[in-house]
Amino acid sequence: MKSLIESGAIYELIKKELQNLPGDAAHLEMIPYRTKESLLKQPNQPAKQSAVLCLLTTTDSHLNITLMERTKDGSPHSGQISFPGGKMEQTDPHLSHTALRETYEEIGIKPTKIELLGRLTSLYIPVSNFEVTPFIGFTHKADDFVLSKREVKSVFNISLDDLVHPANKTKRDIPNHLGQTLKNIPCFYINNKIIWGATALVLNEVRTIWSTIQSKI
Repeated sequence: MKSLIESGAIYELIKKELQNLPGDAAHLEMIPYRTKESLLKQPNQPAKQSAVLCLLTTTDSHLNITLMERTKDGSPHSGQISFPGGKMEQTDPHLSHTALRETYEEIGIKPTKIELLGRLTSLYIPVSNFEVTPFIGFTHKADDFVLSKREVKSVFNISLDDLVHPANKTKRDIPNHLGQTLKNIPCFYINNKIIWGATALVLNEVRTIWSTIQSKI
């Protein structure tokens, strides 16, 4: 595995696995029981299109995912851990452009520094009526972040090895933006961060893909 990561060959393996996505089966594991029906059903009105980027980097022969902590602004996703991303604009020619543009605007990594590997399974978020399309890509250098002060409180990495570790996939009681406490919510607890909601759904698909790759090497 170390040599595959150091040589960059690991990205070709990821590309190959993206042709056979685990999709909803991976998402279902991280959906709170009370919201499963709403997350799986089609919206009553056209959903707003958006995109996020699962950005991979390497550090000391480990493959990492870059995540960010959103600022607290009272919105439904206030203060949550997320991928860089956001709403598709009329000037965006396609959703992958949205993911790259938002990544640059939020954490300062230029699109020219990122190579896209493919896309993950889209998901619907009823609380904000967004359909989110996640993309996955990598950059050779991601230590020169420039954060959007309005949207981003901090940025950090989690390793894929930590993501697949069984102890880090858990359930917690989680406060939301309304001051309520959501009980027994599926989440990841990594680097003292609780990662739940749509981000956890996407991460669980990545987790499943990474586990499959590990089993084949």
